[in-house]
Amino acid sequence: MSDQNRLDELIKKYLHYWDLLIAACSKVVNKAKHHAVTAAAFVRRYAKLLADKLKKYWDVVSGCGKEALQKLAAWLLKARAWVRQKWEQCVKPLLQKAAAWLLMVREKADPAVQKVKVWFAGLKERFAALTAKVQRYLPAKPKELPPAEAPAEVTALPVAEEVILPEAQAVVEDIPVKNRVRQSRITDPALLKILAVLGVTGKYVKLVIKWIWKLRTVFMAIPVIWAAVKLAIQNMDRLPDYVGLDIQSSGEFAQMITKTEAVVWPLGITAFCLVLMFCSKKPLLPWVISIFTLVLPVLIWVLNFYA
Repeated sequence: MSDQNRLDELIKKYLHYWDLLIAACSKVVNKAKHHAVTAAAFVRRYAKLLADKLKKYWDVVSGCGKEALQKLAAWLLKARAWVRQKWEQCVKPLLQKAAAWLLMVREKADPAVQKVKVWFAGLKERFAALTAKVQRYLPAKPKELPPAEAPAEVTALPVAEEVILPEAQAVVEDIPVKNRVRQSRITDPALLKILAVLGVTGKYVKLVIKWIWKLRTVFMAIPVIWAAVKLAIQNMDRLPDYVGLDIQSSGEFAQMITKTEAVVWPLGITAFCLVLMFCSKKPLLPWVISIFTLVLPVLIWVLNFYA
């Protein structure tokens, strides 16, 4: 009887544990189902919001693109008409006048051209005479004589070696190397004058090229500075007192700044790129970036003009 009671109690315990396990599993399943439903609703909601926003932005962008294309087409038609008008009014008559003037100059320049040809022929003759005169002073090449056959019974005598005294060697060593150059045999004063002028001219040309290479950053920065200052002056004249930067779908700007800030900030960015160019050992990359920064004032003006 006691064994039967123990078996009943053991069965009751196992059934109780089994009910607890089923209840815990049902709770886990219910919670997972609840979280899955909540996540699906969240994803569905935000996907719908994202789709609505994308559709809205696409409508705005497509509308702005159509308006921009229409304005661009109208501007191109106006530019084409203006170019054609200027061509007919200014350029074409100017080209006709230039052609007539060139024909007149050609007719009048024929005698001058003939004189120049005669002068160049005389100069060529003088240069040929000068070349012949220079060649007279140059050392002539020794003529090669055929080797003489020595008699068979005559034996060659030993050649004496050149002996340099220590006193003469010391005197030669005391002479500077630059003063040991052989003196020129050219004595014509005209040719010496020409050689001197060519030497001085080559020296100054090398000096100019050297300084241009040293100051290349300055020569590269001058056109960029000129363009940046010119764009800044133009924006100071044509921009309104308050300038917008970020246009929204409603047509309004998200951020407004003053005209001075809209002019000074692009100018400062260009100046910063030029400072980097001056400080860098490879100035080409900062110089190219400074050229691209010149687009900023143009973009600001176009954005506010079409808005």
